[in-house]
Amino acid sequence: MLIIDEAARAPEDIQLRKYYVYILIDPREDDRWKGIFYVGKGQGDRLNAHDEDGSAAKNELIAEIGNNKVIRRVVGSYSTEAEAYAVESVLIDFVFGRSLVNDGKLTNIQAGHNHRYVRPRGNYEELENLDIARRIGERVTGFISKIFNKLLENDIPALADDVIDQLNLIMANNQINGVILPIKRPGIREHGRFWGADVHFANETNVILRIQFTAKSIQTPMRAIDENTRIGRQNFTMQMVGLNIKPMNDGHYAWFREGWKGGVGSLPYQREGKTLYFSEYDALIKRITDVADALQNSRIQLINAT
Repeated sequence: MLIIDEAARAPEDIQLRKYYVYILIDPREDDRWKGIFYVGKGQGDRLNAHDEDGSAAKNELIAEIGNNKVIRRVVGSYSTEAEAYAVESVLIDFVFGRSLVNDGKLTNIQAGHNHRYVRPRGNYEELENLDIARRIGERVTGFISKIFNKLLENDIPALADDVIDQLNLIMANNQINGVILPIKRPGIREHGRFWGADVHFANETNVILRIQFTAKSIQTPMRAIDENTRIGRQNFTMQMVGLNIKPMNDGHYAWFREGWKGGVGSLPYQREGKTLYFSEYDALIKRITDVADALQNSRIQLINAT
């Protein structure tokens, strides 16, 4: 096991840089390159803290090898965290790939930091954010343009892509995507007021759950699928009334729970004394499954009543 102990160094030693990128290797592979099964970024003793955290696949492999037998090597050290993140992301997403996607070899669950700006392993097509600029698809004008510019300044489109990718991955791995359909790539919503993605539910023709990103938080209103027509809003309103939920703004949207108005990440909404932030995927999954369960139970009751 590699020991990183700053206190044990002699005063005249040149200190290691604060951040580093490292790999975990299965010693049973004679070809060390083939034995690499995890890439990470860390500082201090992070390199040795891998016997219980992270993916189940990684933990099972470490247990099989024996924690003390895993080969741990730093592949680069850096003065800034941004440098370390950049190298980690290139190694995870372009060089090795994750076993969960693109037939990669790594047991990492999450893609690298800012992976939207790194070419995926094995993909040599012309790509947005790399070879060409991402197309918005809608002209944003007037006072909303100030709101929209805030979204761009905070890199919300890339953050939203990461969040939705992770939600889809979690739902697929937990086999809860039968009732909840895969969430499509986020895009502009309400003419630039939000960046968001719509969660569609199987056999549901009136209601979606929108995951909408502001510059600082996520909000999750239920919305009419066809909110631009009166009949669409009327159908949505009737379904909300059936769920004992108050429709808002002439049937355009509703809040499944009163506390959801504060959004995920904004200070007014707290759960068990803990503010929820962008990366708290479990909280978002809980919201999605709560709505899915309510809609499904409502359909069953309607079928039984007839």
